[in-house]
Amino acid sequence: MRSLLAGLFILIIYACITTDKAHDSEWLKSVIILSMISAFCLFRCYRMYKSIGSALLTMKPRGLILPCLDKAILWEQIDSFEITGQMYKKLNLYLNPAFKPGEFKPCNAKIKYDKQNNHIQISAYEIKGKIKLPDCGPLISDYITVAHARLELQLFMQNKK
Repeated sequence: MRSLLAGLFILIIYACITTDKAHDSEWLKSVIILSMISAFCLFRCYRMYKSIGSALLTMKPRGLILPCLDKAILWEQIDSFEITGQMYKKLNLYLNPAFKPGEFKPCNAKIKYDKQNNHIQISAYEIKGKIKLPDCGPLISDYITVAHARLELQLFMQNKK
């Protein structure tokens, strides 16, 4: 949609420039505004397509690996999660307050970290034929449940001794 808008604005700008009419200051302002809108749309398209091919997340039995973190987020450290969004899906991870993920390094995936709430938001664009983020929800839930059960079992075994 963004690329269509950018193309439409570029065609309008081309039509405005090639006319033989006298050009006044209003014409110049409209050409500049249309140029800025088309540049913004093209920039957003570039950012979206750049992030599509990058690794979003990797799920392992011990934890979740994000491309922008040096260490994995253990399943025990994830208190809860939710998948939201209409145009593109967002995976919101609510981490244990004691967990500190460290420094975020730059990556092409669209991942935001809220230090104040210890919350990570991962945005994914739905691509036909690829694994969709909502399909990962049950697996993430199972991993978290197993990790918390493992902790409870370890505590039980320690108290039993």
